[in-house]
Amino acid sequence: QTHLSVLSVNYSLAPEHPCPVARDEVNRVYKHLLQTGYDPAKICWAADSSGCNLALASLIALRDDGIQLPKAAELLSPSVDLTCSGESMQSRRQLDPLVSEDVLRYCAHLYAQDYDLASPCISSLFADLTHLPEMLIQVGDHEILRSDAVRLQQAVQRADGAAQLTIWDDMWHVWQMFPELPEAQQALDEIQTFLARHVV
Repeated sequence: QTHLSVLSVNYSLAPEHPCPVARDEVNRVYKHLLQTGYDPAKICWAADSSGCNLALASLIALRDDGIQLPKAAELLSPSVDLTCSGESMQSRRQLDPLVSEDVLRYCAHLYAQDYDLASPCISSLFADLTHLPEMLIQVGDHEILRSDAVRLQQAVQRADGAAQLTIWDDMWHVWQMFPELPEAQQALDEIQTFLARHVV
């Protein structure tokens, strides 16, 4: 739909490969792209769910290493607080058909292992979010991760960054993967518009 080339990174997974293995692998791939001549101003990072936490951790590490960052990032149904402290964990628990707090907590410990879940390198919501690419954040109103998306936008804005947040009525976790839904197509149209404005 975007007419853009896509590179999907098959990074190593926890628990066999806990934090920060995946982050470091993603960053090596990105650095390789830059070394082979790709223009970061023509690159957008895209992620969904826990991949959003990885994407942010990777961007933060690249920024701290002085590497030029991609132009933009799109984050779908982001899970960025592995402490599960958002209010929607409770207020949406009966509405979300795909994700539960128990599963999130179990997966968080597999990923973090010896790290504190509130550590900025584990929960990107609590990291320094200054000087990051402009973001498009999409989340469904029925998601228990709704609070993660809302707080992420607020944290980016407090850090003087730019983050566009769209909350989709009645939608669940990563509904964009169901193309038969008109709301999925509308979300993809919004992504296409965002990319056309930034990297095309």
